[in-house]
Order: sequence, then C-alpha cells, then structure tokens
Amino acid sequence: MGLSADDGSGTVIGAFHHAVGELGEIAKAAKSHSRSLTFPSPLEVLAFLTSWPGLEKAASLTLARAAKLDGDHCEILTPAAEKLFGKRPFAETPLLRAMIDFALREARRRCASIST
Repeated sequence: MGLSADDGSGTVIGAFHHAVGELGEIAKAAKSHSRSLTFPSPLEVLAFLTSWPGLEKAASLTLARAAKLDGDHCEILTPAAEKLFGKRPFAETPLLRAMIDFALREARRRCASIST
C-alpha cells in the first residue's frame, strides 16, 4: 500500500482514492476482531492496530498469526513490539522472534553462498 503519482488511474487523486480504499479495508478488518485475525496481510492489520488504540487486538493478532509474520518487515514489527513491550510481553515475543528468525535465515543463506 502506498501513494504514488500513478497508481493505475493516471492521477494523484486516483492514487489517493485507491490508497483510501485500501485503508478502508484495513479499518473494516480492525473493527471486527474475528475478521482482523483472518485479514490476508497480518502485517497491514498489525500496523493499523498499533497506530490506533487497538493494542489488545494487535496482541491477539500477533499471538494468533505468529507463524505468518514476515521478519523482513522490521519497519512494522519493531514499532509494534515497542508498543506492546511491558503491556503484553507474550505478544511482543513473536514479533521479535520473526525478525530474529529472518536475520538467521539470511545469515545462513549468505554463508552458504560464500562456501559454494
């Protein structure tokens, strides 16, 4: 999701309306706890829930979909973990774990490519 000068519509306004439509989908997902847990992109919902007063739902999402969190998105996971720190420590852990697992996989991949 992002606002660019040309988002298929040819205009900045068209791109804005497209981005607002995407935000509307995220907002709808956050309104319903059960739906937010199954929204296709847990990272988008997590970013939304931690930017609005939705830490309890963000914690639930994190715990329910920990296996789906992509640790390559530290720009979302780090602030979310910081907001959950001390308030919901068990929900913070999967966020940190996703980033650590990603870093370890990347290090192994680089080591393997060097040794071959």
